Amino acid sequence: MLRSYARMTEPNLLQGFEHLFHRATIGDEPQDWFERVDDSTLADWLRRAPSEVRALLQKTLGADRALRFISALERRVDLGLDARDDARAPAPDPGKPAVILLPGFMGVHLADAAAGRVWLDPAAALRGDLSSRAALDSDGTADALPGERLLPDGLVRLIYADLIQALRAAGHAVHPFGFDFRRSLADSTLLLRDLIDAVVARQPTSKIVLVGHSMGALLACLLPEQMPRFAERVERVIFLGGPLRGTFDAVESLIGTHWILPRLVELSPSESSLDFQAALATWPGVFGMLPDPVAFPGCACASSFDATRWPTEVVIPQARLDEALALKAKIRGSAIFQLENPVIQLLATRYPTVASLVEMPDGALAAGPRVHQGDGVVAAFSALVPGVIGYRTTFPHTLAPVEHAAITAVLDLIRTGACALPPIDPGDAAAELPPGPTPEVQMIEGFMESGATSMKNGLLSFAAVAWLLAPVMPTPT
Repeated sequence: MLRSYARMTEPNLLQGFEHLFHRATIGDEPQDWFERVDDSTLADWLRRAPSEVRALLQKTLGADRALRFISALERRVDLGLDARDDARAPAPDPGKPAVILLPGFMGVHLADAAAGRVWLDPAAALRGDLSSRAALDSDGTADALPGERLLPDGLVRLIYADLIQALRAAGHAVHPFGFDFRRSLADSTLLLRDLIDAVVARQPTSKIVLVGHSMGALLACLLPEQMPRFAERVERVIFLGGPLRGTFDAVESLIGTHWILPRLVELSPSESSLDFQAALATWPGVFGMLPDPVAFPGCACASSFDATRWPTEVVIPQARLDEALALKAKIRGSAIFQLENPVIQLLATRYPTVASLVEMPDGALAAGPRVHQGDGVVAAFSALVPGVIGYRTTFPHTLAPVEHAAITAVLDLIRTGACALPPIDPGDAAAELPPGPTPEVQMIEGFMESGATSMKNGLLSFAAVAWLLAPVMPTPT
């Protein structure tokens, strides 16, 4: 439907903008317009109605990011490319490796074939039944709601479009891997293997680069076990905020203290925090991100794999914990850490991050203090394991793929194996942060102020995604 707007005359095109984007009434479509339109169509719109498109992109992306995005669209316009003639777009350079982009937790849209998108769509959240629609059955293998069948529906473009655009502009074929982040990491890894097999079948001589954000890094770690020729095919592995030894956010999701729960309730006030906590507890993907007790000795981390130690408000199956513990061992021993080219980790380290669990007097589990170096979700010493070289970035966990310096570093690392970002000394990564919010914390908190309002008004903007998915980072005490 959206492609048809590229064929309209300019007056009708502007009417289309008014209908699609400038009204906030729930029920108009699409509220997540940027997620549903591709670069070629946007370039055509920019050629037809430049001032309106610029204003719309600034409203959705923010001023600085919109300027960079518009610059890339203008290059398409200069080449004479539009939505009707994508066949003229420059083909990927066969001499450059193909990139498999592995997104993070909640970085993929989920949609029902009949009812449309459920995650991430403002209208779906405001219906008031998001938790029940997102829950899985007791086996974690099917949607719990009768008649519901959610499937991946593309990566969240507001987070990944800039990185994809830059990689393709540099001549790389880019294959985004949209997977259902709720489901078993082991099952998703099999689908990833099939995707890579298909890419290699089309281009047998092409090398592969894996770029994994957040949870996507764990899929990359599990892949060698499923691909006997992994080392021959994969030339380089680059992670952005990869929780290689797990994240304590997974524990907080299951005990009900995670920062995203009150934000979801704010969007869907007819549901409670416990409703969303119970839904998250049905997702095998959450259990796959639990912290590795071998990597975090001396705290209550090992207790998190005992179902009797969890709160009684939600059901935590012991079988799922056992599966997660076995998964930890596979990730820890992955052959990915023995590749000829070391794994690269791009990570912010100035955001206070939880890196421990504590046992309360009544025996209940609770998150430790938020004082460790990390990106707000992944502690530095969970990301910088043996066989990994770290470089320091600036943006917090969810927004890592948006940072311009990180995108430049990915391109440089693929091309030369080096980048201009400062290296991270693993010996410093375990140090605690001094009290007080960092400049980056202040930046992101200020940026997110408009996010809740824009999502409640039915516009899925970059600020809205940041408000929903970027971690709360209070002053350490």
